[in-house]
Amino acid sequence: MPLKKGYSYATVRANIAYMVASGHSGASAVAASKSAARVSFFKRYPGGAIPLYLAVPGVGRLRDYFDKNGKPLNRNPKARQAKIVKAERTAQAERTAQAAKLIKDFSGHNARVYGKVAFPENPKIGIAIGNVLGISYETKRDGVVEKYYHRFTRHQSRPLLVTNSGGNQLYLIGGSYDFTERGIVDKK
Repeated sequence: MPLKKGYSYATVRANIAYMVASGHSGASAVAASKSAARVSFFKRYPGGAIPLYLAVPGVGRLRDYFDKNGKPLNRNPKARQAKIVKAERTAQAERTAQAAKLIKDFSGHNARVYGKVAFPENPKIGIAIGNVLGISYETKRDGVVEKYYHRFTRHQSRPLLVTNSGGNQLYLIGGSYDFTERGIVDKK
């Protein structure tokens, strides 16, 4: 009798029991039953992620990680790493384009790279100073240097001013605001 078709937990258990009763080892019964269930699952959900009970440790849960018989593919880890790096670069390019659009909308001129800024790591310990009432800043807009002051009108919009334990770095934590082409804007 061939294995039952389907991918439910009960079907997998029934197929394992049938194979063990037929004289197969427990490990081969589990592997064959789960492979058959993965084939059934991917027929029904070609783009879906397999349930955890059908997963193989160290292997992804999408169709790309399995052959047509539901067995895990032997993938070159370097190729997988290259795919991850490519995805990260694509995401970084999208964030860069978004940032360039925001600076153009805000300042009226195209973004230019002047250099890299090293962001300090978030401190393990911070000292809460208090809520920020407003922010004053100077920037060039449409070729003219202008000074701005944004007063946080809503209590919920105010970020918390925090310093690290050394007192040499300030952080704005939380708050409900956006930076748009108009500058800092409280969220409603």
